[in-house]
Amino acid sequence: MGFLDFFRGSRDERIARQYIKALRDAGERRRLEYDSGERVVIAFDDKGHRTQLSYLGNLTREIVAADAAVHEAIYRRYALSAVDQADGERASDYGLVKQRLRILLKDSSYPEYIWLLNENDFPNGAKQSPLVFERVAGDVIACCIEEREQGLRFVTQEDLTSWSVDAARALSDAKANVCALPYTVSDPNPARYVLNDDSFIASRFVNPRMFEGLQVRGEWVAVVPDRDTLFLADSEDLETVAGLARLAQRQLEAGERIISGLPFVLRGGRWEVYKPPESIRALFSNVALQYRAKYWADFKVELQKSLLRRGQDIFVADIMLREVAGIDIQFSMAAWSKDVDTILPAVDKVAFYDDEKKATRIALWPDVVRVMGTEMHREAGLPERYRVQSFPSAQQLVAMGAKSL
Repeated sequence: MGFLDFFRGSRDERIARQYIKALRDAGERRRLEYDSGERVVIAFDDKGHRTQLSYLGNLTREIVAADAAVHEAIYRRYALSAVDQADGERASDYGLVKQRLRILLKDSSYPEYIWLLNENDFPNGAKQSPLVFERVAGDVIACCIEEREQGLRFVTQEDLTSWSVDAARALSDAKANVCALPYTVSDPNPARYVLNDDSFIASRFVNPRMFEGLQVRGEWVAVVPDRDTLFLADSEDLETVAGLARLAQRQLEAGERIISGLPFVLRGGRWEVYKPPESIRALFSNVALQYRAKYWADFKVELQKSLLRRGQDIFVADIMLREVAGIDIQFSMAAWSKDVDTILPAVDKVAFYDDEKKATRIALWPDVVRVMGTEMHREAGLPERYRVQSFPSAQQLVAMGAKSL
């Protein structure tokens, strides 16, 4: 930190101050505060309730990457988007909004994560409405959004009611609009990728016909690791297919608007999860596990806040990633502790703790479910998780084939 920075504050604080100024210039009159811990600007109503949050992660990344000459325009765009959302204005005529509908791809746990996030951020009981989405393939869902001049807004069931349309109609129109957007598919280099200057690169995944006319050796294999990337390879070119896993790993490490680490294959005009050949399977299984562990870690934070707010003393287990000894293959594991009310994520293996310090046995998830299934209460929604309040007996541990550690 430089001498002047000591007085000006950190980079994040300076960005927050500029953003608050842009909000004021855009007409925002509510009390605003910056929470440096969460890197969020909070708007409060007259009663002191939190009414809107502006997370500054995306704004910060965009400011850092852009020339100073365009910073003011970036701040203004984000501020106008926030003020626009706060006004709560929604077009009631579907004919007016139809052409602005688009698709954003998200992981399948996103709707529940957002619900919990909003529930925790606005504890005064702000009204929520479920997101409008449909499953695409594997862990990828297509969310219906509205593209406005100032930014993107997720469409909710409340919107559908005001427009007098159903989810199928809105999603169909949103996909048609994305399919009509211009794009370029690169030459093999060695992987192909989709190009265009917009926010819907990965969203073009819902348009499998975009690759018609391009020669492919075998089948199209694709990854959509984040919002701004869609990579493709020929299934017969295993070296390039393996490279897709490494590309997905790189995008996960970048950590911006990530979607999925799974590979997909185009068959019969539809995408489905691709099962790679044995020689490269570990590359994909490892990166897919890392995506899932990242999503669970984010979800766990909000779930723990929700449980605490409701006065429920329940432990939420981590997803721990481990490697098979001597082999570059990862697996997921969670801890089941004696006398601890616990929420377990679905994992590959479960470590059983008879006391607080050390796991004594470990068993495969299918065997744990086979033996303990009646005592594992499935929680509603995604990500898949189970509440456990009892601990396996010695006989049950033997029945599941739990190995001593």
